Amino acid sequence: MSAIKVAVVNGAAHRIIDVGIVKNQGGRLTAQFNHHTFDRIGGQFGDPLTGTGRAGKRNHIDFRMGGQCLTHHRAQAGNNIDTTRNSISGSTLFLNQFPEQYKKLNENPELIETMVPEIIRFQTPLSHMRRMATKDTVLAGKEIKAGDKVVMWFVSGNRDEEVIEKPYEFIIDRDRPRHHLSFGMGIHRCMGNRLAEMQLRVVWEEILKRFKNVEVMGDPVRTNSNIIKGYSQMPVQVHPHYCHAIASSVQQ
Repeated sequence: MSAIKVAVVNGAAHRIIDVGIVKNQGGRLTAQFNHHTFDRIGGQFGDPLTGTGRAGKRNHIDFRMGGQCLTHHRAQAGNNIDTTRNSISGSTLFLNQFPEQYKKLNENPELIETMVPEIIRFQTPLSHMRRMATKDTVLAGKEIKAGDKVVMWFVSGNRDEEVIEKPYEFIIDRDRPRHHLSFGMGIHRCMGNRLAEMQLRVVWEEILKRFKNVEVMGDPVRTNSNIIKGYSQMPVQVHPHYCHAIASSVQQ
């Protein structure tokens, strides 16, 4: 992989610092995004997505815009590595914990559409986020001053009995399945929410085509993290559909 060199000189992006020796996948992905973004900032063509670069001109642009672009790139392509992966693992666990829901899904695969947001609610792959109050306010009788650090426990909100009926049950055909806080809210709402839902939907469409059941064979090992609510290990056994297994053996 070629080295990528980036620095700021008089507000313009230039390639100077070698970061091409990254060794992990996340680092390589970020380096590729760096390359793309700074080509757009200092290149010879415009970018309709970021607004950087102008045809025929070298665009001397505030470096902070490049930083914002990189943040968006990472949010779209990198942040779902942990969240979606753990939601896929979690969905397998939940369907085993609530076998009547698995039976319901096998009988009616169209329920994938409502199951996906229920997976995201029940898993809540990011348990919390912290924000800073910008002004004095009162929330549920609690005074919050400007500058106070406030922790939002998404995992708690997604189990709120006053808002969600039977919140501690995994129900794949809820009436309002997207009524959850896993993607945040307002200006901080997750940009990749539809991407995450699409990934989960496609995974389960393909699983149902191939397997009658994905059976969890032991207790999962939880991720050692105070923010990522996920799994490092989960033993499973897959049970293919009989006809699919025969077709596979014939092809072999």
